[in-house]
Amino acid sequence: MTRFFFDTTDGELFLRDEEGLDCADATAARAMALKALSDLVRDVMLDGACRDIATDIRDATGRRIFTATLSMAARWVDYDLSEPTRRLSTALHE
Repeated sequence: MTRFFFDTTDGELFLRDEEGLDCADATAARAMALKALSDLVRDVMLDGACRDIATDIRDATGRRIFTATLSMAARWVDYDLSEPTRRLSTALHE
């Protein structure tokens, strides 16, 4: 097992991984980073319209070996949320 460090940013907040995680190899670390990105974007999209979330993987020497960025944009297009939302919500819970 090799220790890898996963630094994450959304452009405003930077989280440097000081502990790291043991992974079988760099490919396993990559898979872990990609899964973490998809989980993170799901959590942060609850409050906003656009996000770019990036994760860098560093090896035990501190060298950056992989980077991945997930961009997500969500917005309402010409839609009034007031009345139709209440009707849809009621219909879904019947």
